[in-house]
Amino acid sequence: MLFLNNIISEVYHKQFNLLYFTLWFGLTIIMWYGGIAQAAQICPNTTYGIWNGTGQATYSGCKTNGSSTFGLRINGTDVKEFMDPIQYVNPSVTLVIDTGSYQSFKVVDKGLGYTGDCTEILPGGGVGSVPAVVNHVYCHILGGTLGVAVTRATWTGSSFSNSLATFLINTPNTLPTFTTTEITSINEDSLYNYSITTNDVDGDSLIITAPTIPTWLSFTDNNNGTATLSGTPTNNEVGSYNVILNVSDNSVSTNQSFTITVNNINDAPVLDFSETPILTTIDEDDLTNTGTSIHNIIDSVSSVPLDMITDVDSSALKGIAVITVDNTNGSWEFSTDTGSTWTAFGTVSESTARLLTSNAASLIRFIPNADFNGTVNISFRAWDQTSGSNGGTANTSINDGITAFSSNTETASLIINPINDAPIFTSTEIITIDEDSPYNYAITTDDIDGDGLTITAPTKPAWLNFTDNGDGTATLSNIPTNDEVGLHDITLRINDGSVDVDQSFTITVVNTNDAPIFTSTEITIIDEDSLYNYSVITDDVDVGDSLTITALTKPSWLNFTDNGDGTATLTSTPTNDEVGSFNIVLQVNDATVNVEQSFTITVNNTNDAPVLDFNAELSLMTINEDNFTSNGISINSVIDSMSLDIITDVDGEMLEGLAIINVDNSNGNWEFSTDTGSTWTAFGNISESTARLLDSDNSNKIRFIPNADFNGNVNISFRAWDQTSGSNGETADVRDNGESTAFSADAETASITINPVNDSPIFTSIAKTVATEKLEYYYDVIIYDLEQDILYS
Repeated sequence: MLFLNNIISEVYHKQFNLLYFTLWFGLTIIMWYGGIAQAAQICPNTTYGIWNGTGQATYSGCKTNGSSTFGLRINGTDVKEFMDPIQYVNPSVTLVIDTGSYQSFKVVDKGLGYTGDCTEILPGGGVGSVPAVVNHVYCHILGGTLGVAVTRATWTGSSFSNSLATFLINTPNTLPTFTTTEITSINEDSLYNYSITTNDVDGDSLIITAPTIPTWLSFTDNNNGTATLSGTPTNNEVGSYNVILNVSDNSVSTNQSFTITVNNINDAPVLDFSETPILTTIDEDDLTNTGTSIHNIIDSVSSVPLDMITDVDSSALKGIAVITVDNTNGSWEFSTDTGSTWTAFGTVSESTARLLTSNAASLIRFIPNADFNGTVNISFRAWDQTSGSNGGTANTSINDGITAFSSNTETASLIINPINDAPIFTSTEIITIDEDSPYNYAITTDDIDGDGLTITAPTKPAWLNFTDNGDGTATLSNIPTNDEVGLHDITLRINDGSVDVDQSFTITVVNTNDAPIFTSTEITIIDEDSLYNYSVITDDVDVGDSLTITALTKPSWLNFTDNGDGTATLTSTPTNDEVGSFNIVLQVNDATVNVEQSFTITVNNTNDAPVLDFNAELSLMTINEDNFTSNGISINSVIDSMSLDIITDVDGEMLEGLAIINVDNSNGNWEFSTDTGSTWTAFGNISESTARLLDSDNSNKIRFIPNADFNGNVNISFRAWDQTSGSNGETADVRDNGESTAFSADAETASITINPVNDSPIFTSIAKTVATEKLEYYYDVIIYDLEQDILYS
């Protein structure tokens, strides 16, 4: 910048507090104060320059030629405007000033004869082609005089013609001051806080100290012209305290002296909650106990060595504010007249605490519920009696500080000692039961002490069963019969190890009509062709009842008979036609009640022996004598001989066959074949126990091989065979026959006729084939004819 080459002088005379400064006229105006350059702006246009105490602000666009309005604004305050003709072109005009807190300026126009506090010490001289003339002077009043001179400069086309002026400014030092009003009164236990502020019009740095303050106060200098004096006085600081504060700018100082008064106010009592007070012990069921005094709860006594309440306030009174009582198992009460009258606490809380003073007249007690034993509690705060009244209520939710109530709470305990309580029956006895109905008395007992209980039945009838379950319960049960109709005394007893308690009562067994019963078990299965016989038996425990038995439902094949003595008979034999199921309903009546016995009889299907028509005359076939190769006759033909179906079977479709039980082999041999006559086997000796089985298949045949020359009839005997047992060609024992066997009860005999044929006579004599000469030849001829025909020769 151009002005750096034209600075003439800068002298700061500390001993006189004087400032010399140099101005460079034309392009830039420079001002020093304390050796530190700062900036504001003045520009040849209608806009104010703005300077807020720091930095440098520059405005551009200054007008050329003509008149322009100059303005200056420093720290937000407008400076008085002035007119000045401008005869040069300047792209930027900057006014630089020092760090003082400039609040206002004056305009001094010497050309108009204006005089002010600014004094021109050294007028400027001409430099260059145009003499420099001081046109205006700005003045700042800060207890002294500060001036800034602005001159007109001429632009030569390549440079400015400049003039230089120097001013002497007299700035005497000003005393710093306290700008805040001291705080002179505070209550004990309240925060004292004095925020101190100071000022120095010279802008000097300030130091604040506290030469005189009480020890409960703390002082802090914030090093920015402010400080803090603070602290909280306690009850021990009640009184007056002198305070001296000092502010200094390192040359001169100022004191602020005053007195602080600490006012005495109430201090809440302090409750030692680390202890556990115990109230006077009482026994279970003590409903008239005398209680415990409030004094004994909170002050030292031999039984409760505690001093629970302290208070910094001298001569403070003591008491408690009861905030919680446990009325779950009884009732807490209080008295303010030494126990003459008692009042239930009811529901107390922080907002409705009960107040009781510490004296012999104020008592509390607990009235337990019947049989209760254990520990109950009561909670309270300390009360210094500065508010509220004995026996009244108060809101203790606001506590500590200056209140009448301690911040801490305490809980006191009262022990109710157990005593033995007799056990009790909690169940109600059952005293009436109908005969034949189940009697069941579930016995329950209780013992408030929780003792183990034993239950016995010293008196009871034999028909009742008693069981102690071992858990305080027992059972008395059974079903009385007609024999137990009447009254029965009962005594039950419980014992807790010390005391017996009885429950005595009488059970009445009420006589009722007993329904008759069937005592016989029904028969539900029978085979066809077997005798079904169910002997029905009933009973009635009621003496003298007459019983009638009927068959409400039965099949027609069954016969039912009521014997008139409580018994009956259901009997018959089902045939093959009755195979199946049949519903039976029998009923017995005692003139009052009907009782039924319902069941189903199943008739099982069994085999029926075939029936052989033994009245038929069976002639099987005719053969000639000496027929040794007969083809025989099939079994099927035997059965169907002479267009007769000699075998019938109730089982319907059935297989047929014969069991050969006898053959007449005296004049030949009976034989059988199972392969259509390919092979033949002699029957041999057969009988009922070794009958030969032949079915009606056409492959099975029989024949008779006669002895030579035999003719006549031969027989074969058999039973019908339904093939339900045994095998074709094998033998079987048919002695068990008929009924359900495979063999008919009846036997049949069939015959074969062997027709005679004429036999040639035969010589039975042996011819003599040798004769002796001259002797007589003699041959006795013998001829035989089997049929004994007349022979002719």
